Amino acid sequence: MKKKTIIPIVLFLIIILFILYKYSSSTDRFSSDINYYNYVEKLYTKFEYKFQKIENYTDLGVVDAVYCIVMPQRKEYMKQKFESMGINYIFFNAITPKELSTSDFNKLSSTNDPKSKLYTHPTRLGLQVSFTMCFIDAINKNYNTIIVFEDDIVVNIDTPSLKKSIIEFKSTNFIFFYMGYCWMNCKQNFTIKPLMDIPDKTLFCTHAICYKVKYLKQFINDMYPMNDNFDNNIVYFIKKYNYPVCITPKTYFDQNRLELGTLNDDETVGNLPDCNVTFNS
Repeated sequence: MKKKTIIPIVLFLIIILFILYKYSSSTDRFSSDINYYNYVEKLYTKFEYKFQKIENYTDLGVVDAVYCIVMPQRKEYMKQKFESMGINYIFFNAITPKELSTSDFNKLSSTNDPKSKLYTHPTRLGLQVSFTMCFIDAINKNYNTIIVFEDDIVVNIDTPSLKKSIIEFKSTNFIFFYMGYCWMNCKQNFTIKPLMDIPDKTLFCTHAICYKVKYLKQFINDMYPMNDNFDNNIVYFIKKYNYPVCITPKTYFDQNRLELGTLNDDETVGNLPDCNVTFNS
């Protein structure tokens, strides 16, 4: 075969192989045979070492565990917050993009898709997987109720009042208790209750939520593949199944964006808005 004939054939084969590679990479996460729960459970085995139990105080008692997803530079800040509450807690050292493989990104999210809102925001999958690790830890240990904090909270509630509200939450049909929230529609038809239902189920910020564990496996299966921020994925989940979630009139925990900024590629830095809601009796 002449050299002039070989070169075009080789180039053609290279182009075909490149197209096949790009196609397989982009469609990998859409494979119907992916069991997302099984996939992230394997990641739990990989990242289980990241849990660090701190028992300097007393257990909150009304939940099975208090988790905090934390970055190294915020550990001291969060230690002070838990000291002020006088409760034991479990640090989960947050997963960074470097700790996830290309396969993890392609199978679990649309981060590498230029058309995705997650594109160029790799930390967002790391945050969602960090939450997922706390959820799986609670599921594997047969817990009933947990709290997961992010590492920038401001505490606005005393511990006895917090415990009282969680006891109330556990006796209701609410599945998640937003103890802090932001960007909520404040003009809903709220009713005066110790814990208030959110009629339109749209609110954001996941820095302080109490979860009933029996709903978390379903949530994990529903949140992957990840095509949006974790905040939004919770909203999609509760709206899809019409699950009730609750808040209190004033936030128990805010986010200290003004002092700490953001470590998650977020555009908003400063005081995030929340509501002091008005009621219909």
